[in-house]
Amino acid sequence: MKKHLSTIILTVLCLLSCSEAKDDIPSPNPDVPPTPDANMISFSSSDSNWQEGETNTRATGLETLYKDFRVFGYKNTSNSGGQQIVMDGYKVQWVNNTWEYILPDIPNQHMKIWDFSAVSYRFFAMAPYNHGAITNIESSTNEGEAEAYVTFTTNYDFNNQESAKNTPYFSELWYSLKGATNESNTMPKIGEQVKLVFSPLIAKVRFLITCATGVKAIVTEPKFQATSDTPMQWDITVKYPTITDAKTQESSLLVDKSTIPIVSFSFSPVTGSTGKFLFDTQFTEENQKWYYVPPMADASEHKNKSYTLTAKIDGHEDTATVPAEYMQWKAGYQYTYVFKVLEAGTDIIFSDMQVEKWERNTPADNQGHGTGGW
Repeated sequence: MKKHLSTIILTVLCLLSCSEAKDDIPSPNPDVPPTPDANMISFSSSDSNWQEGETNTRATGLETLYKDFRVFGYKNTSNSGGQQIVMDGYKVQWVNNTWEYILPDIPNQHMKIWDFSAVSYRFFAMAPYNHGAITNIESSTNEGEAEAYVTFTTNYDFNNQESAKNTPYFSELWYSLKGATNESNTMPKIGEQVKLVFSPLIAKVRFLITCATGVKAIVTEPKFQATSDTPMQWDITVKYPTITDAKTQESSLLVDKSTIPIVSFSFSPVTGSTGKFLFDTQFTEENQKWYYVPPMADASEHKNKSYTLTAKIDGHEDTATVPAEYMQWKAGYQYTYVFKVLEAGTDIIFSDMQVEKWERNTPADNQGHGTGGW
């Protein structure tokens, strides 16, 4: 996968200013971190729901995959604006079993203190930190209303040897509005530890071959492949609002909460990079092979076509086709395609599909029922 990442911040300069001095406590000696303050802004990462790294009693989140991330933070001092930058791409690093941003090698990152007079705060991040990010500041207006965003764009290349650790992870938007409540009362409060939930904006695919009851067969040389060419390289764009509190719509990245601004993402193909997705290793207990794929359902002009499984059953080749409607992957979901040998040496069919959120201990959903309700 290409590791190039560009970061674009669209913002209205007149609405943004540097953080006030009371938020920022530099260390008098850059080699000696300041004494922690009870009101210091601090971070934790997700509880491994989206992770694939090994966990233990001390490491239960993003640190199982990456040891650092880049975070942006903003606050509003009034309902009409008054936006200030709190963190402009701070490096946060896993040190001594905790996430730290006061780092000896980055002396301009200072301790940040919560401003309890602020109206709202928001934080968001991407991991890992070092992608050679480029930051541009621009102004944007939509029908007379000032808007500002931080937009991350990164390359994603399909590779059937890809792993979770080769893919950038993006956080959900951590958003706190002073005095706000919602139905589930889950909005974090100003002053709480900022817990960032990181998500991979891709999907996972695997396939299994089973035998009908009473049938015994040896299946070899399986190949599960697209029937037509599709883009193999994609640009992922993730857009975080820093000013506009837009009405929340359904988002693949965020749980729908009535007071949280929209976070959006999109995939766009890189011209000339076409080919056929090929999955040639079935998932078994001994070889738990997953394939990491772009969310084709979110690429409006490049929906997946049908796929064909070709395999030798007791030495005789047979095929089974999966219709296109079963191949529309969404970001953050994992898909299991089950094929069944009905008769030794002769017949294999597409039997079932399982769709699950890419989380631990989450019940399967829509088993064998196509795209309904995704």
